[in-house]
Amino acid sequence: MHIQKVNNTSFKMNRLASAEARFKQTVNKFELYRITPEDKDYLSKLLQSIKLKELMPNLKPEYYFLWQRILEKVLSTYNETILLTKDNIPCGGLKYRKNSNHYEILGRVTWPIEQGKREPFAGKVLTMQLFKIFMQDNLNMIRTCVVRNSPFGTISKVRDMGFSSYGGDNFNELMCITRARIEKAMEKFKDIIVIEEESQQ
Repeated sequence: MHIQKVNNTSFKMNRLASAEARFKQTVNKFELYRITPEDKDYLSKLLQSIKLKELMPNLKPEYYFLWQRILEKVLSTYNETILLTKDNIPCGGLKYRKNSNHYEILGRVTWPIEQGKREPFAGKVLTMQLFKIFMQDNLNMIRTCVVRNSPFGTISKVRDMGFSSYGGDNFNELMCITRARIEKAMEKFKDIIVIEEESQQ
């Protein structure tokens, strides 16, 4: 399967899994990939190609600023980055870091592939894939920092995945989830988000 080129730059990719989000008698199909060092140019051109104001018009200017800032954080480097696609077109990404005693989500972002149409469950699919990666390690917690002033209710969606708040400031909310709660979240969404991981053989 070939990911859509951006400005004639191909995506080398390591395929992680295929995923289905099942809701209201609809099945949304995705593919998940791990970014490689060879994808640096692709990421740069992908970032330039995402025109948020055209894809999701009529938002407040500050929302575009925040959205663009997270996009740049996720797509600026390849390190530990998961790319989500639908119909071979990128529509989301998640960047994380493995620390000595926990994982940290550095940024999670999705964007429309059709004007005005966001992909339901795209962010949850990315988070569930990270949960699967995390559970292979002997660590106990994932931490993240979520922007409060979001047009899409990001904090409530992260809470829905099992995260709880433990601090923050006027702009950001610090959130975390323990291994036990990850197991409960995976059980909660097992019939809604189905991920079939790529065979490593």
